[in-house]
Amino acid sequence: MNWCRLMDGQLVELKSQAFNTLLARMIAVKNTGKYWIGLTNMENERVFRWMTTKETVNPMDPRMSFFKPGQQLSGQPKHCVHTDEKGEWTVESCKAQFWFICQKNNRIKGSSKKVRTRL
Repeated sequence: MNWCRLMDGQLVELKSQAFNTLLARMIAVKNTGKYWIGLTNMENERVFRWMTTKETVNPMDPRMSFFKPGQQLSGQPKHCVHTDEKGEWTVESCKAQFWFICQKNNRIKGSSKKVRTRL
């Protein structure tokens, strides 16, 4: 995402239950809605990858994947992932406007405005 790159960072990568929970609590306190994270299936509809490290995420692994239960993860024109105050991930159109969270040197910073993702 361009905004994160301007700060010499990237969209946040939530690679543990603890980090996902911490971020969900921070979002709940701010009470501002949904936030883009650095996960996408843009390259291959059946494979979710972190945008920066290119590590894959298995949507069926409850230890490393926090997708909202019951959502369709493929077969639709949605390729970007956002999180919410419950720590649940949802696949959405990359054109949707949400807040975003940048990560730089293992520190996080939220956005000051809603933007569309730009991959």
